[in-house]
Amino acid sequence: MDVISLINNNKITYQDGEYIYFLLDGEEVVYVGKTIKPFPPIPNHRDKIFTDVSILPIDSFDFEGTADVLLIDLLIKLLPKYNTTLPTNERYMTKGIIKKRFDVNGYELNRLIKKNGAKTIFHDFYDIKDIFLYE
Repeated sequence: MDVISLINNNKITYQDGEYIYFLLDGEEVVYVGKTIKPFPPIPNHRDKIFTDVSILPIDSFDFEGTADVLLIDLLIKLLPKYNTTLPTNERYMTKGIIKKRFDVNGYELNRLIKKNGAKTIFHDFYDIKDIFLYE
């Protein structure tokens, strides 16, 4: 075996930037994360069961927006089982955050959710545009 050829054929160019990484169990995406290094922080995920890792620079995606917005979009689309929350943002919120942010009580919030047919889009997160429709 030619070790130098093996090394050169499998090298990764080290370049800081913004990356989205995926932990997979077979074909299923079980976790999605964001990093600024070309190597995902695998030791942080010892509590998860996965078989493979994929990492892509954010410019690999046909997406206009920040890495945080891309991450949120991917989480909502893929619904990975080990991601249980969304990064802080201005659009998707839990009832608790909505109550504090918009100074609305639980009764009124539940009334708006029911009236406007809002559904959770990721675990217990709602799209606030679905709750606060203009009448």
